[in-house]
Amino acid sequence: MDNQNKMKLCNQCNILKSINEFYKSNSNSCKICLNKYQQEYRKNNVLKIKIQTKRYYQKNKLKIQAKNKKYEEKNILKIKQRKKEYNLKNKDKINK
Repeated sequence: MDNQNKMKLCNQCNILKSINEFYKSNSNSCKICLNKYQQEYRKNNVLKIKIQTKRYYQKNKLKIQAKNKKYEEKNILKIKQRKKEYNLKNKDKINK
């Protein structure tokens, strides 16, 4: 039996949906409802999230910097192209 035939009830919208409309974790809410909840949560908890993010960065600063450096080394051409495109689109902002 493939996943398209399996159905599951979303606890948020109370609609019976295909199992493909749920994340693989044992979530009882469909992807749409979870995304709505997360958007609302982020909107209502901006300061809390900002503090948590800052605390995480401070705690893992060296790990994050190493990861960023590795990404930059691996994607240097992509980054240069992106910067070049940005500079062309935003000449007026840069020249101020």
